[in-house]
Amino acid sequence: MIKNKRSKNNGLVRFYLQNNDNSSYKDKSNVRSLKGLKYIKSQFYSVMSIRQEDMDFAEAATRTLSMKIKINLDEQLTTGHKCVLKNKIYDILKIDHDYSERDSYIYLEEVAELESA
Repeated sequence: MIKNKRSKNNGLVRFYLQNNDNSSYKDKSNVRSLKGLKYIKSQFYSVMSIRQEDMDFAEAATRTLSMKIKINLDEQLTTGHKCVLKNKIYDILKIDHDYSERDSYIYLEEVAELESA
């Protein structure tokens, strides 16, 4: 097995799926706590710089790119997942896989500040 030589040292990101309910898929304001989310997994991450082409991609999709992170290669994550970093909930806009480096690049849009339980 090939191991990734570069460390992911900015912290731990937690991935979730939104529970099925009657709320609108497009209504991002409905997710403000972990109550409506099902925990999937955690991974260590590194914050990456956002390139102009990354910003252009988000703008073309009428979205806002808040952060770009790198995690160990994970083909099970999709844009349907949400993630929590430092008490903020993010939608996953896009995932790029780098198979040669065994990394996944996750493009995030901030949805809400996590409410206290």
